Amino acid sequence: MNDDKLSKLWQGIKTDRDELILQMHLAKSELKEEWEKLEKKWPEAESKLNKLSGELEDSTGDLKANLGVIGEELKETYGRIKSRLRAEKEK
Repeated sequence: MNDDKLSKLWQGIKTDRDELILQMHLAKSELKEEWEKLEKKWPEAESKLNKLSGELEDSTGDLKANLGVIGEELKETYGRIKSRLRAEKEK
């Protein structure tokens, strides 16, 4: 995963997270539980990204790939929560 793609991935994740923070007060308890689990992972992921962002130019492909995998997992989970919130809103 190249630097530009990784940067766009993390920016998208941050945007999704910010939107979901505003919507979670209306969510059902099942979604809130999933959200709380994900939020416990956020500080570590964000901290690692910030720490590594300056080092990415010199990083090996494995490190970038691993960071990309973590990002994709977060993005997928945020997307799933977002979809479920939309479905609840349409009922």
